[in-house]
Amino acid sequence: MGKYYLLGGAIRVGEGTSVALKRELREKLGVDCQVGNLTFVVENPFELQDRFWHNIEFHYLVDIEGPLPEKVLEGSETRSLKWLPIDQLDRVDFKPTFLAQVLPNWTGSLQHIKSDYGRKATKASESDIIAVSTTDT
Repeated sequence: MGKYYLLGGAIRVGEGTSVALKRELREKLGVDCQVGNLTFVVENPFELQDRFWHNIEFHYLVDIEGPLPEKVLEGSETRSLKWLPIDQLDRVDFKPTFLAQVLPNWTGSLQHIKSDYGRKATKASESDIIAVSTTDT
């Protein structure tokens, strides 16, 4: 099995986080979605190419409208998608690692997470979570 990570993207100037999420999913997966509650705000400090960064992430619950896609477009590259049950996140190489720990017992309240999962990194429905494989299967 390869490495897995959450989909993400940048917020445009003047764009709200939930609007950015809908746009990113439409661009990368070709699907529309309903954005639910904000679940986690994550501070992710990391080093990339000898520069230090401090990424702020907003994690939402999302309901995908229509069938679940099997591919994702990232730049000019198409990758395979795998939809993982929450209880299987700890069985794969999944980033951010904190999700495998907190999601099975999540109480439904917004949490602020200070993460160190991205240090020295090169990349950074209620029962399923999307994960993108970094090795096409």
